[in-house]
Amino acid sequence: MCKRILSAMVSTKEKTHAMEFSSGIHILYGQEGEEVLLTLAGGCCTACFLYSYMLRPYAAFGTLAVVWGTGSGDGLEQTVSAFLWLRRSGLWSGAILLEDGGLDEEGRQLAEQLAERFHLTMI
Repeated sequence: MCKRILSAMVSTKEKTHAMEFSSGIHILYGQEGEEVLLTLAGGCCTACFLYSYMLRPYAAFGTLAVVWGTGSGDGLEQTVSAFLWLRRSGLWSGAILLEDGGLDEEGRQLAEQLAERFHLTMI
């Protein structure tokens, strides 16, 4: 009986479609059903975007990051790159200060190169 109804509805060239799930449940929907599904999908995407936007950290102004360099400056470039990434992404908008905490000649040269390349302050 259901198969005859489905075949009759599909063959009438109306804007009605039929879906059959593996459990044998038949769903008939028309153009309005498609519009409802698209509206629900768009609403869900908008809700997810707004929720993630609300959970994003607030960019604090007037903060200062002091990067302490010692020895040959191991990890100094990675730390500065991490702060610059935060600044580019809009999650942080402070100044970066490079501090010499016992850098040797190689580390001091690296810190000066970083300060010149990224316009940082070095003390």
